[in-house]
Amino acid sequence: MKTGFSGRVAQAFLNSKLTPLLILASLVAGLGGVLTTPREEEPQISVPMVDVFLAAPGSEPKEVERRLVEPVERRLWEIAGVEHLYSTISPDGGMIIVRFAVGDDPEESVVKVQAKLSGTPALIKLHTIDEVPVLALTLHGAGYDDFTLRQLAAELRAELMRLPDVAQVELIGGSAAGGAGGARSRARLAANGLSAAALANTLGGANLLLLPERCSRPTARFRFGQAASSARRRTSATCWSGS
Repeated sequence: MKTGFSGRVAQAFLNSKLTPLLILASLVAGLGGVLTTPREEEPQISVPMVDVFLAAPGSEPKEVERRLVEPVERRLWEIAGVEHLYSTISPDGGMIIVRFAVGDDPEESVVKVQAKLSGTPALIKLHTIDEVPVLALTLHGAGYDDFTLRQLAAELRAELMRLPDVAQVELIGGSAAGGAGGARSRARLAANGLSAAALANTLGGANLLLLPERCSRPTARFRFGQAASSARRRTSATCWSGS
């Protein structure tokens, strides 16, 4: 029977004394690759991201975008290694997130941004992709108001910050200040020489209602860009009160 090319190659390997040696060499090479390949339970991936905060007090979002954010964006695109820019524009200022290529050195990336924006009043802050919360705790309970819960959370935060390897603990929610801070019970009012009527009159006199001619809701404009192409989405909302 006549055999083709693949058949002749297979026949040569079947009859060759080098075939076992080739198989053994392949096994040794594979085992060496497995042993020498670095392995980590939690691989550290370096994706430097730099926040650039820009301030323009008293400016509208359109003015911030035209006079502040867009010129800074053009300068940031000139930095080698920049892959994405994410801009947030709001009244009185804006923020630009500069994302560098995977594997770039974080400290070197910050130096590049600082050198490019030298002379520009901006707050520059570095953060990495692994800065994510790993544990969230919620405090709740009947009989506790939001101010008391926040005080308890602040005490818990202080204790957590003492633990080893804890980088940051952020406190969210609750009331940062409790009520008017005055005495609530009659005994405390009497001890301070006050009456409920006098306290009510004092608080009533300090209670003012201001009706501004114009009120602005939190206005934000978002811009998403890439090195190869650019896609932008912008939203804004403003409300005016009646005459």
